[in-house]
Amino acid sequence: MFIEKRASEAFYRYHQFKRTDGNGWLGVSETISSCSVIVLDSSNINMSSSMVDSVATYDSTQVIYKLKGGIVGKVYTVIINIVTSDANVFEDSFTLKVT
Repeated sequence: MFIEKRASEAFYRYHQFKRTDGNGWLGVSETISSCSVIVLDSSNINMSSSMVDSVATYDSTQVIYKLKGGIVGKVYTVIINIVTSDANVFEDSFTLKVT
């Protein structure tokens, strides 16, 4: 997945770990126990402290976080990690370009 945002923008994003049909990442009755969001620049430098805020679970199957800042022209990798109630660990990511 590829997302663009302006450097001045700050907004909440939701990342779903269960498909609407009930299949996919999480098993039946499985929920997210903990989550984290990491932002890496092209040199793999962790930019999370300046680009991510308010990471939490939402509705037990989604991660919500505020995406902010960044440097115009830079491309970042955003990585969402979860640990589930069944002790499974999942990771998903997308590319973020700041315009």
